[in-house]
Formats: sequence, structure tokens, C-alpha cells
Amino acid sequence: ERFDGLLATAAELHADPAGRMGVLSRAEAMLVEEDLPLLPLFHYVELNLFDARKIAGATTHARQVQDLTRLDVLGDGKGADRAPEMER
Repeated sequence: ERFDGLLATAAELHADPAGRMGVLSRAEAMLVEEDLPLLPLFHYVELNLFDARKIAGATTHARQVQDLTRLDVLGDGKGADRAPEMER
């Protein structure tokens, strides 16, 4: 109710831009500090595609963290050259 009241007051102050901005600033502060203490603005989405017949060592980490030192290109003569079991 207080927030809506501030918006109504701001609407009435269309002839006073500075006063209107002050009222809107108070409304914004109330919204952010009291009603929405945490508002996610974005979240990361990442998709890694690879051919499991050619690349080994990728993990199923929930945040898609890959230890690049564990990756192995299969058939290149370096590393284990075999696909290990996926860790769970």
C-alpha cells in the first residue's frame, strides 16, 4: 500500500520532475530494501558439446567446471587414449 501510494504521489507530480524523481527514488528504495532483498538479474547457462568417442575426461560437474588437464583427445598417441568411466 505504501509503495502504491508513492507511485500515485509521483503521478500527481508530473509538473515537478525533481519532486517526482525523489518520490520514485523512495519507492524504489522501499521495493529493493524491504520487498526484494535479492533479485537475480541473470543466470549463467552453458552447454558443452563434445564427441565422447574423441574426447575423454569431461566431468558432469553441476556448474560445468572442467579440469582441462584431465581432458584427453582419444587416438592422438598422448595420454591414456581410453575413455574412462564418467564420474558421478
